Amino acid sequence: MNRTIRTTLGFVVAGALTLTMAPAALAAPTTAPASAGATAQGAADFEDTWGRYYSRNRLAYARGDLAVDGDEDGNTVEVSGRIHDRDFRSASRGGKCGYVIFEGVFLDEDEDDWSRIKRYKHCGSGGSRYFEWDEDDVVQLRVKVCQTNPRAWRTSDCGRWRELDLGF
Repeated sequence: MNRTIRTTLGFVVAGALTLTMAPAALAAPTTAPASAGATAQGAADFEDTWGRYYSRNRLAYARGDLAVDGDEDGNTVEVSGRIHDRDFRSASRGGKCGYVIFEGVFLDEDEDDWSRIKRYKHCGSGGSRYFEWDEDDVVQLRVKVCQTNPRAWRTSDCGRWRELDLGF
């Protein structure tokens, strides 16, 4: 059998399969059922993504999700995300870790009274670390990405503070 006949037969078989499968495809539901994670996330009053925010030298970055349940008079803020380390140097050659820090202003505090909420470090070039936390009564929230020494928490090459939108 030559190539032209084989190609023609292939198209005929593919067309026949498409015609027999079409009614089943049309009868299939067009939307997938919501997963349990989507239902839990959908319960928040405000949801947003944040990042990709970099260190000054772009060798570390962080990004993630934010959900707020409540308003400025009382709320719960849930933050999740990943800190990524892109410094491929070894520690002996000056390699550093990715570092992310979160600060917030709480209800009934002065608007310039920033308090550290959480900080995370990840050492491992090309990889990332997942983090997740929640805090009550936060009225302002900001994040900064830096690099840090693998054996300490001393930071360097910090990016600038980025204020996260809480929806109010």
